Amino acid sequence: IGLVERHGYAAEEHTVITEDGYILKIHRILPRQTSAQSEHSRRRVVFFQHGLLASSDSWVLLGPESDL
Repeated sequence: IGLVERHGYAAEEHTVITEDGYILKIHRILPRQTSAQSEHSRRRVVFFQHGLLASSDSWVLLGPESDL
């Protein structure tokens, strides 16, 4: 989350416990608010899943100019 916040985005971390007891951390990157956008404007959700033995850092390590 720190990498995302360093580039001016807000982020959230949520904990999910599955029925079989696995504990998962889910990260949400919030869009930057502009004066033209209202707090309630609707946006589409995009879901990214990292590969085995990777982490969510895989999507943000290179910064906003190079990453998704």
